[in-house]
Amino acid sequence: MNFERIEEIVRLHPKLVGVEDFELGWTETTACARSFQNGRERGETSDRSGWVTLRLLQRRQPGASIGVIRESSDVNGLVEQALQASQLSSPDPWFRFPLWRSAAAAIPFPELPPLEPIIDARPAKNLVVDESVERWSSHHRLVRKSEKKSLECRVQGACGEVRLRLADRPSPVLSIVRKAAPTGDYGLDPNFLPVFGDLAQAAALESAPQGPFLLSSMAASELVRLVSQGFVAGSPRFFVDEENACELSPLISLLDDGRHPKGVMIYPFDLEGVPTQRTVLVNRGRWEARLCDTCAGGRYNQLSTGNWFRSPGEVWPRVHPTTFYLEAGESRPQEMFSSLKSGTVLHSIEGLNWQEGGKARLAGMGWTVHGAGQLKPHSRIEIEFKPLNALRCVLAVGSDLEFYGSVGSPSILFKEMP
Repeated sequence: MNFERIEEIVRLHPKLVGVEDFELGWTETTACARSFQNGRERGETSDRSGWVTLRLLQRRQPGASIGVIRESSDVNGLVEQALQASQLSSPDPWFRFPLWRSAAAAIPFPELPPLEPIIDARPAKNLVVDESVERWSSHHRLVRKSEKKSLECRVQGACGEVRLRLADRPSPVLSIVRKAAPTGDYGLDPNFLPVFGDLAQAAALESAPQGPFLLSSMAASELVRLVSQGFVAGSPRFFVDEENACELSPLISLLDDGRHPKGVMIYPFDLEGVPTQRTVLVNRGRWEARLCDTCAGGRYNQLSTGNWFRSPGEVWPRVHPTTFYLEAGESRPQEMFSSLKSGTVLHSIEGLNWQEGGKARLAGMGWTVHGAGQLKPHSRIEIEFKPLNALRCVLAVGSDLEFYGSVGSPSILFKEMP
C-alpha cells in the first residue's frame, strides 16, 4: 500500500476527528551489502523494508504507534494502538507541538562506490581481513493534520567496515568503520595493516601504563563515541545539569552536526519534522547545550536540536547523536609524538565500556615510550579512568580530524587519564 492511500485513510478516520493534531511518518529503505575475507567474497545480501509511525499530538493524552502497513486493516490497527497508548498516558506538563521550521536545502546524492573490497593491498599471511561494504537508499515522508504541506526527502549513502585479526588467535581485533567519501572511496590508509600485525603479536603490558597518554585519532574516536550519549537529554549518563555545568579543558569543543558531509546518515530533517542542524555542546571546555527532541526541549526551555531518529535495528525513534565529533586543534600529530619523553601511545582501542561510579575501562594496542624514540609495542594496554576527568587533563588536540562511522576525533594528548 502506498503512502498516499495510508494518509487518506488516517486523515478521514472517524476516531481521529477529535484529536488535536497527529504526525504520520513513512520510511522505505533499500539496502545491499557484500562481505569479503582477504579479498574473496563471502556473501551478498539485500533488503527492502518500510515502516509507518503515527503520533497523536495532544497536551493531555499523547500517544504513538508504529508498524508495517500492507492493507487498510493494518492502518486501522495502527490508529487503534495509538489511541490505546493515548488513553494509558498521563498529561505531560512539558508537552510542546513540534515546530516545522523551514528545512534546509535537499541533501545532494554522493557518488557511491562499487560493492568491492576496500583494501587493495594483499595482507600478510598471518592476518585475516574481514570486510563488509553496504549501500542504501531511503525515502522519507512526514505529514501533519495541522499542516497543509508535507515534508519529503530521499537520501543514500555507503559505508564499509574492516576487521583485522591474527589468523591463529581471536583477539585482539581492530574494527574500522568509514563512510564513502564524495570521491567514491573510503579514504583508508593501507599502512595500518603492518602496524596492526606488529602490535598484535607483541606481549601485553603487565603493569599499569604511565602518562602522558597520546591517543591516535582512531583511538580517540572511541572515547568520543563513549561520551556522546552523555549529552543526550534524559540519558542516565547525562554529564551536566543546571547546577553542575560541565567544565572540561579549554582545548575541548564537542559538536553534533546532522548535516556534516562526512556523516554516515545525513537527513534534512528528523522524524518530528525539525531540520537537522549543527549544535555546539561544549565550546572551549564550557558546556553550552544538550541534544533533545521537542518534548525534552520543553523540560529545559530550549528548541529541539533535530535529533529524533530511528536507528537501524531499533523499533522506536529516540534522541541520539547524528555525527558527533571533537573539533580539530592546531597541534601537528608528529609534534605531539616527538614531545613525549616517556608515556603511552594508543594506536587503536579494542574495547571501551562504562563501569560503576562513572568510570570506564579501556583495552587497546600501542606502545610505551622509554626515552626519546624508544618504543616498546604491546598487544594489550588496559586503563581504568573517568572520561570526564581525562577530558579535563588535555595537553594538546591534533589537527588530524578523522571520522570513523558516526563519530570523529583528532589525536589527543592527555597529561594523565585519572
